[in-house]
Amino acid sequence: MVERSAGGLSVTIVVPAYNEAERLEPEAFLRFAAERAWLRFLFVDDGSSDRSGDLFASMARECPTQ
Repeated sequence: MVERSAGGLSVTIVVPAYNEAERLEPEAFLRFAAERAWLRFLFVDDGSSDRSGDLFASMARECPTQ
C-alpha cells in the first residue's frame, strides 16, 4: 500500500506469515525500516502454531512507529 501525506510518501509492506519464527530475521526488518522513516511493515500472522505471533509482538514493542 502506498499513501501520500503532508509529510510525503508512505509505504506499507504487508508480510503474510505462517509458522515463520525460525526463518524470520527480526533484526534485519527492524534495521531496514529504521533507515527508512517512510516505510512500515505489517506482519499478518495466519494462525501460526509456532511463536511467530510472539515474535511480531516483540518487534512492535521494540519499534512501535515502524
